[in-house]
Amino acid sequence: MKAYWCRLGLLSLSLIVGACSALPTSGPSVSNILDEYDDVQDSADGLTSTMPALSFELVDLSQRVVQVLQSQPADTLQSKFGDYRPSPDARIGVGDAVSIVIWEAGSNLFGGASSARGLVGADLAGVEPNTSTQGQIPEQIVPRDGRITVPFTPSRIPVVGRTPVQVQEAIIAALQTRTADPQVIVAITRSGSNAVSVVGEVKAGDRVPLSVQGDRLLDVLAKVGGVSVPVNEASVILTRDTTTVEVPLARILADSRENIFMRGGDIVTVVRRPKAYSALGATGANYNIVFGGDTLSLSEAITKAGGLQDFRADPEGVFLLRYERADLVRAFKPDTKIATGDEPVPTVYAVNMRSVAGMFLAQNFEMRDKDVLFVSNAPLTEMQKLIQLIQGAAQPVATGAGISNAFGGN
Repeated sequence: MKAYWCRLGLLSLSLIVGACSALPTSGPSVSNILDEYDDVQDSADGLTSTMPALSFELVDLSQRVVQVLQSQPADTLQSKFGDYRPSPDARIGVGDAVSIVIWEAGSNLFGGASSARGLVGADLAGVEPNTSTQGQIPEQIVPRDGRITVPFTPSRIPVVGRTPVQVQEAIIAALQTRTADPQVIVAITRSGSNAVSVVGEVKAGDRVPLSVQGDRLLDVLAKVGGVSVPVNEASVILTRDTTTVEVPLARILADSRENIFMRGGDIVTVVRRPKAYSALGATGANYNIVFGGDTLSLSEAITKAGGLQDFRADPEGVFLLRYERADLVRAFKPDTKIATGDEPVPTVYAVNMRSVAGMFLAQNFEMRDKDVLFVSNAPLTEMQKLIQLIQGAAQPVATGAGISNAFGGN
């Protein structure tokens, strides 16, 4: 009987040893990651015919890596569009409503008894000769061809792209042969072109006419009542002509250079896009965590995730996973065999939080939206799991052997 229990114990131990690789864990260990990276390198070098599930690059976080990342210019409104105050002289565009008033010295063309109500809508009957007379042309909407009609001019007057003063001068020149000393005032009564469309997560989306003195981005957002989502979750997308740039609203509020002047035809879209990262492994929290602001460092991200767990985490096994630009990966590792094209490269940044240098590097490493923070378990944690598994399997064997001895089993 003792031999039976010994054989049962040995069988249980062999099963436990064979099941070591199946121990429950929150992710790969440091050695697992290094082994997988070696397989990727061997495949890239042609040393093995086995293709890895995914090729990735492993980058040790260093001062040089941090400096390269910090030197990369971010997309900004100011860098893409500049910040130029519009001309104080508004220019006429298609869809604008234009009014024209014409004066003449005397009453032969635009006034007088012979034309009391006919030519430009002015009732000038009884006006004495050699006095100034006025005629107002009905408001006109500038059509797609960019020309408006002025009575008694040889042809329609082009107005698109011109200031009211320039249109005045063109009308005066066209009337010189028809009347003596004409005087003209042109005004934009309603602007259909010099406006900005504001849509998305705002309280009252609308087309916002731009004032003559110029309006900045925050001015037009204020005119529609502001945003309807939390500021730290809002992003502003500005489309001008064929260029589109997205910037977090928090950055615009923090950096006055981003509060650029608007231009007629701009489209401002506010979207709810909170920046977040995933925390996995031996941290206090395993879920998606919102930045809570425009920027977040790696050390802050670890803190928001509950820090490294004392009895689980391997401080030398802190990893940050993201898709990185291929040119940046080549700057980190000139001899890379993974970042050979232009496609984003799966990249694993490794940082040793057991050292003071690693802590400072983590403080200067900036997180990005959709990053994955992973902290591996310490080797001792895996050993403890194995011991507990052996103890759990050995207990029934020991109990059975004890019972057998109590009843005089051999």
